[in-house]
Amino acid sequence: MNYLLLRTRVCRTLGIPTDDVTDEEYVLVGDFLNEGVRDMLDRTRLHVRCVDIQLVAGQTAYEFDDNIIRIITMKVGSTKLIQKERTDLDGGSYCVPGHDRLVLGFVPSDGQVLETEFIPRPTEMVNDTDDPATMAFGNIEQQFQPGLINYACWHMGDNLDDTSSQSGERYRILYEGQDGNAGVGTNLGQVKRAVNRRAMSGSRERPLGDLEVFDSDPYLWVG
Repeated sequence: MNYLLLRTRVCRTLGIPTDDVTDEEYVLVGDFLNEGVRDMLDRTRLHVRCVDIQLVAGQTAYEFDDNIIRIITMKVGSTKLIQKERTDLDGGSYCVPGHDRLVLGFVPSDGQVLETEFIPRPTEMVNDTDDPATMAFGNIEQQFQPGLINYACWHMGDNLDDTSSQSGERYRILYEGQDGNAGVGTNLGQVKRAVNRRAMSGSRERPLGDLEVFDSDPYLWVG
């Protein structure tokens, strides 16, 4: 679904007029849809990218790019780095003292490369034809896009004090569950289950360190 169709679905669900695209409520629907894309990516690992960063010899502190929502893993060579408190740093670790700052627990040498897996920040949808299924706008497949609609309905319902949805609570439960843990049957749970199933590749066996996404299956991760 493109940006126009998503906004139209939310507006028709909540009875918001669509004849004036400059209307404050109509604009706010679009804002919540873009917010929903970021929330879904952050909570499900639906779209993860990898980049190699050339480290500077002798430099231990680096700035995060604003286009990164969250770091998933980092490694140098065959060594996977573990996040620790700054006072506990060692040669196989790093810390994040601030939102945009990374400090390594070792002093890089010439030629070392930091391999980083991360969740990229999507471009915000602006034009009617923008589609969250494309890479630039989130890479969220159409089968998962009803979650974006429920996210926007949740927050718009709360904003409008919509009594039919208990101020958006009904849509919140559909999106993330009563307890907010994105369990099975919720929109986020559906995405996480799909991520798990693709990672499993038909096998029930995975290393304990790879248990990283929530599902009702005890073999899979909670995160």
